[in-house]
Amino acid sequence: MQQADGGPDGYVNWRCANAGLPVEETLEVALYTDAHLVGHGSFGPYRVINTVPTDQQEKLPMAAVLRFDWHVPARDSLPDMARSDQEAFHGGGLLEEVAALISLTLGIRVQPGGVVREFRNPDDPRGTPVQHGHRRPYLPAARKARIPTLQSGDLSLLEERLTFYPTLKPEKVIEVVRAARSYQLGVWMADVDPEFAWLKFVSALETAANCWWRGDNDAASALESSKPELAEVLKRFGADELVGAVGEVLKDQLRATRKFYDFTARYKPSPPVDRPPVGSQTNWDDLDRSIRLIYACRSKSL
Repeated sequence: MQQADGGPDGYVNWRCANAGLPVEETLEVALYTDAHLVGHGSFGPYRVINTVPTDQQEKLPMAAVLRFDWHVPARDSLPDMARSDQEAFHGGGLLEEVAALISLTLGIRVQPGGVVREFRNPDDPRGTPVQHGHRRPYLPAARKARIPTLQSGDLSLLEERLTFYPTLKPEKVIEVVRAARSYQLGVWMADVDPEFAWLKFVSALETAANCWWRGDNDAASALESSKPELAEVLKRFGADELVGAVGEVLKDQLRATRKFYDFTARYKPSPPVDRPPVGSQTNWDDLDRSIRLIYACRSKSL
């Protein structure tokens, strides 16, 4: 496997490790979560070590440590700063990227606190404890948990579930990271700010749909799929030929909507095992209708 030509830092580092590039340095990063972690996990040059916290009074313990080898060679010069480059931007660095992947993969809250140990001196194999750049993330208090499944995670699942990551093309991997980051921020705030979390979850789905979509670009089909009521009105008044014309005018909006609908229809989950009383349940037999309503409300909210 060749070294990556682009992409976020964690991805580039993994590709460099797979290409056999030497280790430049090793770092340990504190990971904070309120989930009960089981086992340990490894994927590529990254290892997640369970610290097995026992203080039940601490709401957000340093429950794991991310140890990773950095394989990316040092640059000879700074990149061109004359223009903005957002191709690998996701709102964070390697620590946020890897923590978001763990959060999404295991379905738990995870935030990095920063580097806590450096292995820079070959004469000191035990490393040097550090605190510069470290900050403990804040998890707002909540009266109740709104997503019960966030309470536990098995670190041993990371290796199998993240095998695909270094095999992606750079333009695809950044979409995965952006979706993971939206999900990570959504679950972090889900208990205290459900509206913010809801927006982040829809954004995560939309980002994933954009990365996945392989549909056609037919404007008429896009209008019929995304705005069936409008297409029906046009046909009712004998303006079938306008369906394609109107679809062409609205093509950017319609295709974004169609990607979302197609993706959620393809990957919609089975009903959850634990459900609220019947009167408060979502009708899983008509989930597509709920998805359309959610997407429409998200657009109005924004």
